[in-house]
Amino acid sequence: MDTTNTVTKQRNAFRNAKLESVLHLAAKGFRAFPVAINEKKPPFIDGWQTHATRDPEQLSAIWELEPRLNIGCVIDGGFSIDFDPKNGGLESRRRMKEAGLLTRTYTQRSPSGGFHETYRCSPAVAKVLKNAVGTIPGYPGTDIRADRKGYILGAGSMTAAGAYVVEDDAPIADASPELLAILPKDDPSKALQLEPPVEGQDSESEKARAIDYLVRQAPEAVEGHGGDNTTIKVINRVRDFNLSAETTLELVDEFWNRTKAIPPWDYDDLAKKVRSASKSRKNSVGIKAPEHELGPVESNDLRKDPSKPLPGTWDEPADLWKQEKPPADMLNGIVPPFLVAFGRDRARSLGVNSDAVTAAAVAVAGSLIPASNRLQMFQNRSSWSVLCVLWTALVGDPGSAKSAAVKAALAFANPVNKAWSAAFASEMANYDRAELAYSARTSKKKRTEEPAEPDGHPADVMVKPTPPRSRSKISNDSTTEAIVTRLAETPEVAPLIQYSDELSGWLGGMDAYRAKGSKDRALWLEAKEGASYRVDRQGRGSVEAPNLAVSIIGGIQDDLIARLAPDLETDGLLQRFALIAIRQLGLGEDNAEDPAIEAAIPRVALALAGLKEATYRFAPAAAEELWAIKAFKMREMARPDIPSGLKTWLAKTDAEFGRYALAFHLIEWAAIADALDMPPDELISAATARRARRYVEEFLYAHALFIHSTVLDNAGHDQESRLVAGYILTRDLERITAREVGTTRPRSLGRDRKQLLAVMGRLEAEGWVRMTSSDPARWQVNPAVHDGRFEAIRRAEKERREAVRGEIAAAAASRRAGKGSPA
Repeated sequence: MDTTNTVTKQRNAFRNAKLESVLHLAAKGFRAFPVAINEKKPPFIDGWQTHATRDPEQLSAIWELEPRLNIGCVIDGGFSIDFDPKNGGLESRRRMKEAGLLTRTYTQRSPSGGFHETYRCSPAVAKVLKNAVGTIPGYPGTDIRADRKGYILGAGSMTAAGAYVVEDDAPIADASPELLAILPKDDPSKALQLEPPVEGQDSESEKARAIDYLVRQAPEAVEGHGGDNTTIKVINRVRDFNLSAETTLELVDEFWNRTKAIPPWDYDDLAKKVRSASKSRKNSVGIKAPEHELGPVESNDLRKDPSKPLPGTWDEPADLWKQEKPPADMLNGIVPPFLVAFGRDRARSLGVNSDAVTAAAVAVAGSLIPASNRLQMFQNRSSWSVLCVLWTALVGDPGSAKSAAVKAALAFANPVNKAWSAAFASEMANYDRAELAYSARTSKKKRTEEPAEPDGHPADVMVKPTPPRSRSKISNDSTTEAIVTRLAETPEVAPLIQYSDELSGWLGGMDAYRAKGSKDRALWLEAKEGASYRVDRQGRGSVEAPNLAVSIIGGIQDDLIARLAPDLETDGLLQRFALIAIRQLGLGEDNAEDPAIEAAIPRVALALAGLKEATYRFAPAAAEELWAIKAFKMREMARPDIPSGLKTWLAKTDAEFGRYALAFHLIEWAAIADALDMPPDELISAATARRARRYVEEFLYAHALFIHSTVLDNAGHDQESRLVAGYILTRDLERITAREVGTTRPRSLGRDRKQLLAVMGRLEAEGWVRMTSSDPARWQVNPAVHDGRFEAIRRAEKERREAVRGEIAAAAASRRAGKGSPA
């Protein structure tokens, strides 16, 4: 009997059962979170309410990693009654049923023989319910687990006493008024009274708009960095969608507070913020709702020139100096856990966001998978397959540790190169011996003209030994001929990793030695597909690589990629990259190495590099994720506000999903390959495919949106716009002309009308100016820019300009003194 296979099957069955349990609870309406193995007490007492979620991807990632964890459950807008048999709870349950207080609802049985019954109620009632033991008057043994205050263990959990199971899988019912009336409540005077909704508020379409804003656009609130003000702004923005205070509180808490407030607000404190914002807001609720934006306009304008804008209709001027924040770290639970641990460890040392290091590690580790390993994307057709060729660029300011982060990730390639170097040294020694023997035998034949072999075979039939080829996974030479020659001579290194400390140099070096054409670009555009590729070498014949597969990893400054972007987008070269924003968070630490991580790096790397040829497929359930990513692609490409360059990136997301699904599957196998002692499964699981889809949809897309919106779109005019805005502030200008714009730096704005209009158009879009005449060009300045909100910028800009003038005056004086001095 194969005991290893039996244990594996048992382990998989246990994991699948636990996953089925937690996902079933989430579908019922419970938010779940992990509780310590065989315990009722959660591993993180503080903040378990924040960790609770209904997201199936997050829940799957947690319980696939450790299926023995118990399941904590909480119901939003509801409560659970725990009927404890030790204290008379079963008799109380019988009497409450007879009295008509209980209705059929979702019910669990505990290992002790008790019952958990869960009911829904209004959010207002749920907030004031007590969370206590034995608290229903007249009914002993009845414990209340109230909304956000207490939790129950969900079915599928186990303790030393036994398992929690489903007694009645009915829908969660609404609590009867009679039951709610006898439940113990907190002092009602302590409850936060939010204004009730009015007619027309809280429509489903407005809720959807608000959720989209909270998830995609709302800024983070970081304690100590204007967190209070940011929270108030987010609340007011949600109320702009014509939502009541109660609904605003629920949506802000669920879709923003738990993910973007650092640390999250306590629910009661957040409710106070909502109440405070409602009292202090200046605009009416629903100002951004369609009925306000598209409502009828009464025509009572009796001015001489009605075409001019009405007074006071300026948009709020944007803070041009405000730096948008890149996406927060989010890869825990998405990327294989070992790489998350590696990214965090190296990021602590470098003082950067850990997701940037983790993403670079994903690219390098995935690129160790030989090109002979492919993923067939469709279930029934073999016409479309992908391999692990991953292009990743870390984008950031100078000094943001881009190079250090990339070099940290290259640690996965080093063990492979070291093993290949050792093998080459051994092969070279064998070659030297064979070459020496061959030379000796051929020399003997020449002297004797007789067979040198005792068995009578002539010496000249000996085959001249062939020198071995040196192999390396990393390339720093980006010429097409060098790349193809290496992949032709040592095809086992594919995909090659093209490492560029600064990708702008790699891009600028293309076709450097060619007078015509753009053959380098053509090669790189093919290098992600892994097909055969032939190069004709002048005077030396042709060479063909069986797999033109080259991964690319490097960093690039944000201003340089903005300058190169227009040319790179013409043929989609830029859109083949995963662009990751890297940010400096501190000076870094001299943290001690983690022995487990350091030992695992060569083990994982060599396991990946040693994989034999194989074709992988999605498991039937995993195949649904491909269609999910296709639906995401179509949905996002249809949005009118998506830049054209980003649409090209979106068009490639289904293939990218396949590459990362294959990478995650094999990296997860490599992390435990020693313990398994078996090759990887040829079917990629639904959970792994789901995490790969989330990596593309949630992580890569978030960074692509950020970089396109803050770096690439209008990037060429950011600095010029700030210079003109600074000029307006320091001169207290109410109007500005094209001539005055030309006096600012750079002076090219005064000579290039197209560039001038682009810069001023950016200022107009940001609410700073409004054109009043096109010939000659002049603009009116928004009076709000002088109301003191930009006073710090005005002072700093004034000091800077005065310092520059002082330097110019000093230089002029020095030149005059030089001319007047004796020879």
